Amino acid sequence: MAICRLTAMCRFFLQPSIQPNKSTTTMPPADEHEEQKVQNALALLRENPRMKIAEAARRTRASYDRVWRRKQGRRRSSSRGGHNKKLNIPSSSVLKEYLLMCHGMGRGASIDHVVTSANSILRCNRETGTVHRRWAKNWIEREKDFIKTIRSTPLSAKRRAAHQKEDIKAHFVEFDRCKRK
Repeated sequence: MAICRLTAMCRFFLQPSIQPNKSTTTMPPADEHEEQKVQNALALLRENPRMKIAEAARRTRASYDRVWRRKQGRRRSSSRGGHNKKLNIPSSSVLKEYLLMCHGMGRGASIDHVVTSANSILRCNRETGTVHRRWAKNWIEREKDFIKTIRSTPLSAKRRAAHQKEDIKAHFVEFDRCKRK
């Protein structure tokens, strides 16, 4: 009996979890229901100018802080857009080309190289401001799919790939053929 339970538990924990609506962003999901409550509270405040924000929030079951922020004129965080994007899309492409060129020459680019080249791109575009290491780390995180393509493979993997029996035999067959001529 204990073995059956253990097997069932292992099957449960080892099966892949299916989460079809899981978001790939770090932003919280847009909560339209909560935002509707905030809008109802703001409408209640417009109808009754002497009403306190706390009372309107209680009546509509909205978050006091959200109602207060909307009353101050602040927009939702999901509508404000991304930050830390000093390089536009063409400039970011130029930075990627630079990194590809460094990789092609066999010179890896460090974070300091990314910062220096991004600042150079900004100067060439006559844009104000500079970027720092934190920006570079965030850029690398944003462009991780591109970075994965230029990441070098470890030497042990290259050695393992070089030790294919068929390749070695073909090399020596070609070597013997060239030696005979």
